[in-house]
Amino acid sequence: NSTAYSLLVQADSAYVRGNYAKADSLMELCNEEMFANSKPASMYYHLLSLEQRFVADRLEEDDFSLADSLCRYYRGSNSVEEYSKALLFLGDIYVTLKDYPSALNHYLEASDLAVPIPVRCWAAQCEGDLYYQQEMFDECKTPYRQFYHLAVADKDTFRMARAALRMGAVYTIEDNVDSTIIALNEAIKWSNSLPFINDISVYAQYRLCDIYIQLGEFDRALDLMPRDSLNNRNWAYWHLGQNHLDSAKAYFLELLKTRNIYGQASYLRILSQIEMQQNHSADAYHYASLYEQLEDSIKVLSQEEDTRKMNVRYKVNRICKERDEMAQQQQITFITLIFLSGVSVLIISLLYFMWKSKVRRVSQELMQERLLRKEEESHYRLSTKNLEENE
Repeated sequence: NSTAYSLLVQADSAYVRGNYAKADSLMELCNEEMFANSKPASMYYHLLSLEQRFVADRLEEDDFSLADSLCRYYRGSNSVEEYSKALLFLGDIYVTLKDYPSALNHYLEASDLAVPIPVRCWAAQCEGDLYYQQEMFDECKTPYRQFYHLAVADKDTFRMARAALRMGAVYTIEDNVDSTIIALNEAIKWSNSLPFINDISVYAQYRLCDIYIQLGEFDRALDLMPRDSLNNRNWAYWHLGQNHLDSAKAYFLELLKTRNIYGQASYLRILSQIEMQQNHSADAYHYASLYEQLEDSIKVLSQEEDTRKMNVRYKVNRICKERDEMAQQQQITFITLIFLSGVSVLIISLLYFMWKSKVRRVSQELMQERLLRKEEESHYRLSTKNLEENE
Protein backbone atom coordinates (compact mmCIF):
# COMPACT_ATOMS: atom_id res chain seq x y z
CA ASN A 1 0.00 0.00 0.00
CA SER A 2 0.98 3.63 -0.41
CA THR A 3 1.67 4.16 3.32
CA ALA A 4 4.09 1.24 3.51
CA TYR A 5 5.81 2.31 0.29
CA SER A 6 6.18 5.81 1.74
CA LEU A 7 8.05 4.25 4.70
CA LEU A 8 10.49 2.64 2.26
CA VAL A 9 11.13 5.96 0.53
CA GLN A 10 11.77 7.64 3.90
CA ALA A 11 14.10 4.81 4.97
CA ASP A 12 16.02 5.04 1.69
CA SER A 13 16.45 8.79 2.18
CA ALA A 14 17.67 8.26 5.76
CA TYR A 15 20.23 5.65 4.67
CA VAL A 16 21.55 7.99 1.98
CA ARG A 17 21.82 10.87 4.50
CA GLY A 18 23.66 8.61 6.94
CA ASN A 19 20.95 8.56 9.61
CA TYR A 20 21.10 4.78 9.96
CA ALA A 21 19.25 4.58 13.28
CA LYS A 22 16.19 6.33 11.83
CA ALA A 23 16.36 4.24 8.65
CA ASP A 24 16.55 0.99 10.62
CA SER A 25 13.56 1.98 12.74
CA LEU A 26 11.54 2.68 9.58
CA MET A 27 12.53 -0.66 8.06
CA GLU A 28 11.33 -2.43 11.21
CA LEU A 29 7.82 -1.17 10.42
CA CYS A 30 7.88 -2.97 7.05
CA ASN A 31 7.89 -6.60 5.99
CA GLU A 32 7.93 -8.48 2.70
CA GLU A 33 4.23 -9.42 2.88
CA MET A 34 3.22 -5.75 2.65
CA PHE A 35 4.50 -5.58 -0.93
CA ALA A 36 3.61 -9.08 -2.16
CA ASN A 37 1.01 -7.76 -4.63
CA SER A 38 3.41 -5.37 -6.39
CA LYS A 39 6.66 -6.56 -7.93
CA PRO A 40 8.20 -3.04 -8.20
CA ALA A 41 7.45 -2.38 -4.51
CA SER A 42 8.67 -5.85 -3.52
CA MET A 43 11.96 -5.41 -5.39
CA TYR A 44 12.41 -1.95 -3.83
CA TYR A 45 11.90 -3.47 -0.38
CA HIS A 46 14.56 -6.10 -1.12
CA LEU A 47 16.91 -3.40 -2.43
CA LEU A 48 16.57 -1.51 0.86
CA SER A 49 17.16 -4.69 2.86
CA LEU A 50 20.53 -4.97 1.10
CA GLU A 51 21.14 -1.24 1.49
CA GLN A 52 20.67 -1.71 5.25
CA ARG A 53 23.35 -4.43 5.24
CA PHE A 54 25.59 -2.42 2.90
CA VAL A 55 25.83 0.65 5.12
CA ALA A 56 26.43 -1.62 8.13
CA ASP A 57 29.19 -3.45 6.23
CA ARG A 58 27.35 -6.76 6.71
CA LEU A 59 26.87 -7.97 3.13
CA GLU A 60 28.05 -11.55 2.63
CA GLU A 61 28.02 -14.31 0.03
CA ASP A 62 24.54 -15.50 1.04
CA ASP A 63 23.22 -12.16 -0.28
CA PHE A 64 24.57 -12.83 -3.78
CA SER A 65 21.43 -14.36 -5.28
CA LEU A 66 19.21 -11.46 -4.21
CA ALA A 67 21.73 -8.80 -5.31
CA ASP A 68 22.13 -10.49 -8.69
CA SER A 69 18.33 -10.66 -9.10
CA LEU A 70 18.06 -6.94 -8.31
CA CYS A 71 20.74 -6.07 -10.86
CA ARG A 72 18.94 -8.07 -13.51
CA TYR A 73 15.60 -6.51 -12.58
CA TYR A 74 16.80 -2.89 -12.68
CA ARG A 75 19.15 -3.28 -15.67
CA GLY A 76 17.75 -1.50 -18.69
CA SER A 77 15.02 0.16 -16.63
CA ASN A 78 14.54 3.86 -15.96
CA SER A 79 15.52 3.28 -12.31
CA VAL A 80 19.17 4.28 -12.76
CA GLU A 81 19.72 5.10 -9.08
CA GLU A 82 18.34 1.74 -7.97
CA TYR A 83 20.41 -0.11 -10.56
CA SER A 84 23.63 1.67 -9.55
CA LYS A 85 22.96 0.81 -5.89
CA ALA A 86 22.35 -2.85 -6.76
CA LEU A 87 25.68 -2.85 -8.63
CA LEU A 88 27.48 -1.46 -5.57
CA PHE A 89 25.89 -4.07 -3.30
CA LEU A 90 26.86 -6.88 -5.67
CA GLY A 91 30.37 -5.43 -5.88
CA ASP A 92 30.67 -5.56 -2.08
CA ILE A 93 29.60 -9.21 -2.11
CA TYR A 94 32.29 -9.99 -4.69
CA VAL A 95 34.81 -8.44 -2.29
CA THR A 96 33.77 -10.94 0.40
CA LEU A 97 34.42 -13.68 -2.19
CA LYS A 98 37.85 -12.18 -2.93
CA ASP A 99 36.81 -11.79 -6.55
CA TYR A 100 38.30 -8.31 -6.77
CA PRO A 101 38.18 -7.85 -10.57
CA SER A 102 34.41 -8.52 -10.60
CA ALA A 103 33.95 -6.20 -7.62
CA LEU A 104 35.86 -3.41 -9.36
CA ASN A 105 33.89 -3.86 -12.60
CA HIS A 106 30.62 -3.43 -10.69
CA TYR A 107 31.92 -0.37 -8.80
CA LEU A 108 33.09 1.28 -12.02
CA GLU A 109 29.80 0.58 -13.82
CA ALA A 110 27.90 2.01 -10.85
CA SER A 111 30.15 5.07 -10.92
CA ASP A 112 29.44 5.62 -14.63
CA LEU A 113 25.68 5.33 -14.07
CA ALA A 114 25.15 7.02 -10.72
CA VAL A 115 23.43 10.39 -11.02
CA PRO A 116 22.66 11.42 -7.40
CA ILE A 117 25.81 12.71 -5.73
CA PRO A 118 25.43 10.50 -2.61
CA VAL A 119 25.44 7.36 -4.77
CA ARG A 120 28.45 8.68 -6.72
CA CYS A 121 30.14 9.20 -3.36
CA TRP A 122 29.37 5.60 -2.42
CA ALA A 123 30.86 4.40 -5.71
CA ALA A 124 34.06 6.42 -5.26
CA GLN A 125 34.38 5.29 -1.64
CA CYS A 126 33.93 1.61 -2.59
CA GLU A 127 36.47 1.85 -5.39
CA GLY A 128 39.02 3.56 -3.14
CA ASP A 129 38.45 1.09 -0.29
CA LEU A 130 38.97 -1.83 -2.66
CA TYR A 131 42.33 -0.48 -3.79
CA TYR A 132 43.35 0.39 -0.24
CA GLN A 133 42.51 -3.07 1.10
CA GLN A 134 44.60 -4.60 -1.68
CA GLU A 135 47.46 -2.26 -0.68
CA MET A 136 47.24 -0.56 -4.08
CA PHE A 137 47.92 2.73 -2.38
CA ASP A 138 48.66 4.88 -5.43
CA GLU A 139 45.44 3.71 -7.10
CA CYS A 140 43.23 4.50 -4.11
CA LYS A 141 44.15 8.18 -4.00
CA THR A 142 42.16 9.29 -7.07
CA PRO A 143 38.77 7.82 -6.03
CA TYR A 144 39.29 9.00 -2.44
CA ARG A 145 39.94 12.55 -3.68
CA GLN A 146 36.90 12.30 -5.95
CA PHE A 147 34.84 11.20 -2.94
CA TYR A 148 36.05 14.19 -0.92
CA HIS A 149 35.45 16.78 -3.67
CA LEU A 150 31.96 15.45 -4.42
CA ALA A 151 30.97 15.58 -0.75
CA VAL A 152 32.34 19.11 -0.25
CA ALA A 153 30.71 20.39 -3.46
CA ASP A 154 27.37 18.93 -2.29
CA LYS A 155 27.89 20.32 1.25
CA ASP A 156 27.06 16.84 2.55
CA THR A 157 28.47 16.99 6.08
CA PHE A 158 28.11 13.27 6.74
CA ARG A 159 30.07 12.32 3.62
CA MET A 160 32.51 15.17 4.15
CA ALA A 161 33.39 13.54 7.48
CA ARG A 162 33.76 10.07 5.95
CA ALA A 163 35.76 11.41 3.00
CA ALA A 164 38.06 13.43 5.29
CA LEU A 165 38.81 10.20 7.18
CA ARG A 166 39.94 8.64 3.91
CA MET A 167 41.88 11.74 2.91
CA GLY A 168 43.83 11.11 6.09
CA ALA A 169 44.89 7.82 4.49
CA VAL A 170 45.77 9.60 1.23
CA TYR A 171 48.05 12.08 2.99
CA THR A 172 49.60 9.27 5.04
CA ILE A 173 50.45 7.47 1.79
CA GLU A 174 52.01 10.70 0.52
CA ASP A 175 53.93 11.05 3.80
CA ASN A 176 52.28 14.43 4.43
CA VAL A 177 51.87 14.33 8.21
CA ASP A 178 50.51 17.85 8.65
CA SER A 179 47.78 17.34 6.04
CA THR A 180 46.93 13.97 7.58
CA ILE A 181 46.35 15.58 10.97
CA ILE A 182 44.27 18.39 9.40
CA ALA A 183 42.10 15.86 7.51
CA LEU A 184 41.46 13.75 10.63
CA ASN A 185 40.58 16.84 12.66
CA GLU A 186 38.16 17.83 9.88
CA ALA A 187 36.55 14.39 10.11
CA ILE A 188 36.14 14.80 13.88
CA LYS A 189 34.69 18.32 13.55
CA TRP A 190 32.17 17.41 10.83
CA SER A 191 31.21 14.16 12.55
CA ASN A 192 30.47 15.94 15.82
CA SER A 193 28.33 18.54 14.01
CA LEU A 194 25.91 15.92 12.67
CA PRO A 195 22.44 15.81 14.28
CA PHE A 196 22.50 12.02 14.63
CA ILE A 197 24.78 9.48 16.27
CA ASN A 198 27.70 8.20 14.18
CA ASP A 199 31.10 6.64 14.84
CA ILE A 200 33.23 8.62 12.37
CA SER A 201 34.83 10.85 15.01
CA VAL A 202 35.64 7.78 17.13
CA TYR A 203 37.70 6.20 14.36
CA ALA A 204 39.24 9.52 13.28
CA GLN A 205 40.35 10.13 16.87
CA TYR A 206 41.78 6.61 17.05
CA ARG A 207 43.79 7.24 13.86
CA LEU A 208 44.96 10.60 15.14
CA CYS A 209 46.23 9.09 18.40
CA ASP A 210 48.00 6.36 16.44
CA ILE A 211 49.81 9.01 14.37
CA TYR A 212 50.87 10.99 17.45
CA ILE A 213 52.23 7.79 19.01
CA GLN A 214 54.20 6.97 15.85
CA LEU A 215 55.59 10.53 15.89
CA GLY A 216 56.57 10.13 19.55
CA GLU A 217 54.21 12.96 20.57
CA PHE A 218 52.91 11.00 23.54
CA ASP A 219 51.46 13.98 25.43
CA ARG A 220 49.26 14.96 22.47
CA ALA A 221 48.07 11.38 22.17
CA LEU A 222 47.36 11.27 25.92
CA ASP A 223 45.15 14.38 25.69
CA LEU A 224 42.95 12.71 23.08
CA MET A 225 43.00 9.01 23.84
CA PRO A 226 39.98 7.54 25.68
CA ARG A 227 40.26 4.39 27.76
CA ASP A 228 38.05 2.07 25.79
CA SER A 229 38.46 -1.27 24.05
CA LEU A 230 38.94 0.37 20.64
CA ASN A 231 42.03 2.19 21.92
CA ASN A 232 43.63 -0.76 23.73
CA ARG A 233 46.03 -1.13 20.82
CA ASN A 234 46.94 2.56 20.96
CA TRP A 235 47.52 2.33 24.72
CA ALA A 236 49.71 -0.75 24.24
CA TYR A 237 51.95 1.06 21.74
CA TRP A 238 51.82 4.28 23.79
CA HIS A 239 53.34 2.45 26.78
CA LEU A 240 55.71 0.47 24.56
CA GLY A 241 56.96 3.66 22.93
CA GLN A 242 57.89 5.03 26.36
CA ASN A 243 59.38 1.74 27.52
CA HIS A 244 56.63 1.13 30.09
CA LEU A 245 57.11 -2.57 29.52
CA ASP A 246 54.84 -3.96 32.25
CA SER A 247 51.93 -1.70 31.24
CA ALA A 248 52.52 -2.41 27.57
CA LYS A 249 52.56 -6.15 28.31
CA ALA A 250 49.25 -5.90 30.16
CA TYR A 251 47.59 -4.24 27.18
CA PHE A 252 49.05 -6.71 24.66
CA LEU A 253 47.81 -9.60 26.82
CA GLU A 254 44.35 -7.99 26.75
CA LEU A 255 44.59 -7.67 22.98
CA LEU A 256 45.26 -11.42 22.71
CA LYS A 257 41.60 -11.94 23.68
CA THR A 258 40.50 -10.48 20.34
CA ARG A 259 39.20 -12.87 17.70
CA ASN A 260 41.50 -11.55 14.98
CA ILE A 261 44.00 -14.37 14.60
CA TYR A 262 46.33 -12.21 12.49
CA GLY A 263 46.45 -9.54 15.19
CA GLN A 264 47.10 -12.22 17.82
CA ALA A 265 50.19 -13.36 15.93
CA SER A 266 51.57 -9.81 15.90
CA TYR A 267 50.89 -9.36 19.63
CA LEU A 268 52.56 -12.69 20.54
CA ARG A 269 55.69 -11.65 18.65
CA ILE A 270 55.80 -8.32 20.54
CA LEU A 271 55.19 -10.04 23.90
CA SER A 272 58.10 -12.37 23.21
CA GLN A 273 60.32 -9.34 22.49
CA ILE A 274 59.19 -7.60 25.71
CA GLU A 275 59.95 -10.68 27.79
CA MET A 276 63.42 -10.88 26.21
CA GLN A 277 64.03 -7.24 27.14
CA GLN A 278 63.05 -8.08 30.71
CA ASN A 279 65.33 -11.15 30.66
CA HIS A 280 62.35 -13.49 31.10
CA SER A 281 63.71 -16.15 28.74
CA ALA A 282 61.16 -18.84 29.61
CA ASP A 283 58.22 -16.51 29.01
CA ALA A 284 59.84 -15.19 25.82
CA TYR A 285 60.25 -18.75 24.53
CA HIS A 286 56.62 -19.53 25.49
CA TYR A 287 55.25 -16.61 23.49
CA ALA A 288 57.59 -17.36 20.58
CA SER A 289 56.35 -20.97 20.50
CA LEU A 290 52.72 -19.80 20.56
CA TYR A 291 53.55 -17.39 17.75
CA GLU A 292 54.98 -20.19 15.56
CA GLN A 293 51.97 -22.41 16.27
CA LEU A 294 49.63 -19.59 15.38
CA GLU A 295 51.52 -18.90 12.16
CA ASP A 296 51.04 -22.55 11.16
CA SER A 297 47.34 -22.28 12.02
CA ILE A 298 47.06 -19.13 9.92
CA LYS A 299 48.53 -20.95 6.91
CA VAL A 300 46.06 -23.83 7.29
CA LEU A 301 43.18 -21.43 7.92
CA SER A 302 44.13 -19.37 4.88
CA GLN A 303 44.19 -22.48 2.68
CA GLU A 304 40.82 -23.63 4.05
CA GLU A 305 39.36 -20.16 3.53
CA ASP A 306 40.67 -20.01 -0.03
CA THR A 307 39.14 -23.42 -0.75
CA ARG A 308 35.82 -22.33 0.74
CA LYS A 309 35.86 -19.11 -1.27
CA MET A 310 36.61 -21.05 -4.46
CA ASN A 311 33.64 -23.32 -3.73
CA VAL A 312 31.37 -20.32 -3.14
CA ARG A 313 32.62 -18.61 -6.31
CA TYR A 314 31.85 -21.81 -8.24
CA LYS A 315 28.28 -21.73 -6.88
CA VAL A 316 27.99 -18.03 -7.67
CA ASN A 317 29.22 -18.56 -11.22
CA ARG A 318 26.76 -21.43 -11.63
CA ILE A 319 23.89 -19.19 -10.50
CA CYS A 320 24.96 -16.52 -13.00
CA LYS A 321 25.31 -19.08 -15.79
CA GLU A 322 21.89 -20.61 -15.09
CA ARG A 323 20.24 -17.18 -14.98
CA ASP A 324 22.04 -16.07 -18.14
CA GLU A 325 20.89 -19.23 -19.90
CA MET A 326 17.35 -18.69 -18.62
CA ALA A 327 17.40 -15.07 -19.79
CA GLN A 328 18.78 -16.16 -23.18
CA GLN A 329 16.10 -18.84 -23.46
CA GLN A 330 13.42 -16.30 -22.58
CA GLN A 331 14.82 -13.97 -25.23
CA ILE A 332 14.83 -16.80 -27.81
CA THR A 333 11.27 -17.70 -26.80
CA PHE A 334 10.24 -14.05 -27.12
CA ILE A 335 11.86 -13.72 -30.55
CA THR A 336 10.30 -17.01 -31.63
CA LEU A 337 6.87 -15.82 -30.51
CA ILE A 338 7.33 -12.57 -32.43
CA PHE A 339 8.44 -14.53 -35.49
CA LEU A 340 5.51 -16.94 -35.23
CA SER A 341 3.15 -14.02 -34.69
CA GLY A 342 4.56 -12.35 -37.79
CA VAL A 343 4.24 -15.56 -39.80
CA SER A 344 0.69 -16.01 -38.50
CA VAL A 345 -0.23 -12.48 -39.49
CA LEU A 346 1.36 -13.04 -42.90
CA ILE A 347 -0.53 -16.33 -43.40
CA ILE A 348 -3.82 -14.77 -42.26
CA SER A 349 -3.21 -11.81 -44.55
CA LEU A 350 -2.43 -14.14 -47.44
CA LEU A 351 -5.53 -16.25 -46.77
CA TYR A 352 -7.62 -13.12 -46.53
CA PHE A 353 -6.16 -11.84 -49.78
CA MET A 354 -6.86 -15.20 -51.45
CA TRP A 355 -10.39 -15.22 -50.08
CA LYS A 356 -11.00 -11.68 -51.25
CA SER A 357 -9.58 -12.55 -54.67
CA LYS A 358 -11.83 -15.58 -54.90
CA VAL A 359 -14.86 -13.55 -53.82
CA ARG A 360 -13.97 -10.91 -56.37
CA ARG A 361 -13.50 -13.55 -59.09
CA VAL A 362 -16.78 -15.29 -58.24
CA SER A 363 -18.51 -11.91 -58.17
CA GLN A 364 -17.09 -11.06 -61.60
CA GLU A 365 -18.13 -14.46 -62.99
CA LEU A 366 -21.67 -13.97 -61.65
CA MET A 367 -21.79 -10.50 -63.12
CA GLN A 368 -20.56 -11.77 -66.48
CA GLU A 369 -23.12 -14.55 -66.33
CA ARG A 370 -25.88 -12.04 -65.57
CA LEU A 371 -24.71 -9.85 -68.46
CA LEU A 372 -24.70 -12.85 -70.81
CA ARG A 373 -28.16 -13.83 -69.72
CA LYS A 374 -29.33 -10.27 -70.13
CA GLU A 375 -27.76 -10.13 -73.57
CA GLU A 376 -29.35 -13.47 -74.53
CA GLU A 377 -32.74 -12.24 -73.31
CA SER A 378 -32.26 -9.07 -75.28
CA HIS A 379 -31.45 -11.10 -78.43
CA TYR A 380 -34.42 -13.34 -77.81
CA ARG A 381 -36.81 -10.41 -77.45
CA LEU A 382 -35.36 -8.79 -80.53
CA SER A 383 -35.76 -12.01 -82.54
CA THR A 384 -39.30 -12.45 -81.36
CA LYS A 385 -40.16 -8.90 -82.33
CA ASN A 386 -38.70 -9.33 -85.80
CA LEU A 387 -40.74 -12.49 -86.38
CA GLU A 388 -43.89 -10.75 -85.34
CA GLU A 389 -43.21 -7.86 -87.69
CA ASN A 390 -42.53 -10.23 -90.61
CA GLU A 391 -45.83 -11.97 -90.10
